[in-house]
Amino acid sequence: MPSVAGRTLVAVLGLAIAIGGATLTACSDEVFDDRVRIAGSETLRSYLSAASGAFLTEQPSAEVVLDLTGTGEGLTSLCDGLVEVAAASRPMNDRERRACEQSGVEPIELSVGLDAVAVVTAPDSGPACLTPTQLYAATGPESTGLDDWRSAQALALQIDPSTPPLDLADAGVPLAVVGPRSGSGTVDTYVAFAVDPLAEERGAAAELRADATTSPSSGLTITESLAGPANLGIVGFAELGRTQEQVRAVAVSVDGACVAPDATTIADGTYPIQRELLLYVDRRLTTTNPTAVRLIELVISDPGQELAGRIGIVRIPADRLAQTRATWSSIGR
Repeated sequence: MPSVAGRTLVAVLGLAIAIGGATLTACSDEVFDDRVRIAGSETLRSYLSAASGAFLTEQPSAEVVLDLTGTGEGLTSLCDGLVEVAAASRPMNDRERRACEQSGVEPIELSVGLDAVAVVTAPDSGPACLTPTQLYAATGPESTGLDDWRSAQALALQIDPSTPPLDLADAGVPLAVVGPRSGSGTVDTYVAFAVDPLAEERGAAAELRADATTSPSSGLTITESLAGPANLGIVGFAELGRTQEQVRAVAVSVDGACVAPDATTIADGTYPIQRELLLYVDRRLTTTNPTAVRLIELVISDPGQELAGRIGIVRIPADRLAQTRATWSSIGR
């Protein structure tokens, strides 16, 4: 039986059909009946589930299996030849490219959307805006053991005496940090922005605080961030979905101006903790799995991009989309 993410086919098809005008269509009488295995970033779950479900309405003899638990695991699976497509919320690193090269896999990178890393907290009592220094002081390695915002602010002032006051009624409110597990592209993107620069300068490890809570899913991250009055959760913006009304996405101070993540600030680049969402495939895919080829063609089509926007992923600029399509066309079929 065709499947998407194991037993979730019926729910996925319902989502895809409900999208309406953005539903993808195969536009071909050709039958595609191979299995397509996709592993990687949880951030792309909703989009790939909807796109795969819509594809399967047109190609019911095909099978799409989603295993979206983290970017690192997806890229490893691609290099090991276990999946046809890796979904990633960060670019492949040098170590992963070497692993692919050693196994004879030539990864092709395709940009399919824009996203950001959101730092979320309770809407009524958490901070509304934080500087990069305050983010480091709350979530970086030197904040381990600091269990309230007053202590985090003291560390921020030690690092940068010009740090503005916290916009909290009670700076003594408890602080805890929760985010995805190691290997997540979301964590990697956040650490690169909020931790790496100061950690390198101060001789600290480029990693989240050692006592941060690790969550297996974005939904649980959001729940944990609301468990305390001013906890911080680290999630992909595209994963917020309907929970945006339940949490506050903390703005980041950029040159003195507080910029919150939304479709506009992500698209124009003013929100600083952003990233591209990517698919990686082996160059040989075009001759080994025509079903996967067709699915990717649908994902990067105009209807595919419209679907991405409706799911909550920010559409990539026209020039970047043209580059993605040119890359795909260049590998031949």
